[in-house]
Amino acid sequence: MIIKRKQRFVIGIILMIAIISIPIIIQFIYRAPYRYCENCLQSNIEYFDALPTYIRNYNLSGTVIISDENTPNEINEILDSLNKQYQKDSDYPVFTAIEVYSDNNGNLAISIQAKKEIIKGGNGIETPDVRCYYLVYVEPNYVGSIHAKDKAPFYDNWRTWSSDTYSG
Repeated sequence: MIIKRKQRFVIGIILMIAIISIPIIIQFIYRAPYRYCENCLQSNIEYFDALPTYIRNYNLSGTVIISDENTPNEINEILDSLNKQYQKDSDYPVFTAIEVYSDNNGNLAISIQAKKEIIKGGNGIETPDVRCYYLVYVEPNYVGSIHAKDKAPFYDNWRTWSSDTYSG
C-alpha cells in the first residue's frame, strides 16, 4: 500500500512537470527559426551594420539581386558570404536578394529572406507550402508600408518576421 502511494505521488509529479513544460516546449519550437535569424545577424553584425550605409551610398531601391551586374560589389560580397553560410540550413534559396524601400524623407526599410522551410501539409496551390523568415531593417522615422514595422527590434533597427507562401 505504501509503495503504491509513493508510485502515485511520483507519477503525479512527473505528469505535473510534463503538463507545465508543454507550453514552454511549444514556445521554444515556435521561436527557434526566429532565433536562428537573430543569431545569423548577431554572428555577422558587421555585414548587417554596413548594409544600410551601402544601400544609401549607392542610392539603391527595389530588389537588389546577388551577382547582378547592377549590384555593387560590397553588397554582392555580403550576400554571397551569407548565402554560403546559411543556404545549407534552408530548403529554398536564401540571402539571394534584398528588398529596399525608402520613403519621401529618405528613411530606409530593408527586407532579406534569411530562412525558408517546407510547411508540412501544404501543397503549394491551395495551401501555402513554404514559410519564409525575414530579417527586416526599419528606420525609426520610416513612413511607408513594410511587414514587421510595428514589431519591436531585437538589435538596433532589425526585426524578424515570417510569412507563408506558395511554391506552385
